[in-house]
Amino acid sequence: LVTMSYPEKYDEKLKFWRLDTLPFIPQEYKYEILPATQKQFEIVKSLVESGINYLAVSTLEEAIKVRKLVKTPILCMQPISISELIKAEDNDITITISNYDYYKELINTNLKLKVHIKLDTGMNRLGINKKEELEEMYNELLSNKNIKLEGLYTHMATLGITDKKWDNQ
Repeated sequence: LVTMSYPEKYDEKLKFWRLDTLPFIPQEYKYEILPATQKQFEIVKSLVESGINYLAVSTLEEAIKVRKLVKTPILCMQPISISELIKAEDNDITITISNYDYYKELINTNLKLKVHIKLDTGMNRLGINKKEELEEMYNELLSNKNIKLEGLYTHMATLGITDKKWDNQ
């Protein structure tokens, strides 16, 4: 929805690259709304101003960009590598736990993080699908001092195929 502004938005002299103006590292970054996403941006802006309680984004990079614009909690839905989690902690980004092995690595870090657990309810792509693993994770997270379980989420159980059996559940 937004992009970082080009250097000339800071100073017209920076429109063309020259050795005497490089490197250019602004004290504070400027952002612009992409013309193609103006309507979507206005919808999100309206939701945030109305008090929406959470935003969800796909990638950590996207979450960090959005964080610079809003204080609203942000959930990153894609798994984030353990080595990149410090960025989530530094930017107050909530992360997704989508498999048991990742969870086991995560609890061995000393990072203070907020998490949501992704449940697999039929797509068989990402998510916890064993009751025993979910119960273990839930119980351990309740007593974990660094990692705060904030929620659970899932994906629709089918790929958008009309299926009355799934729809009715």
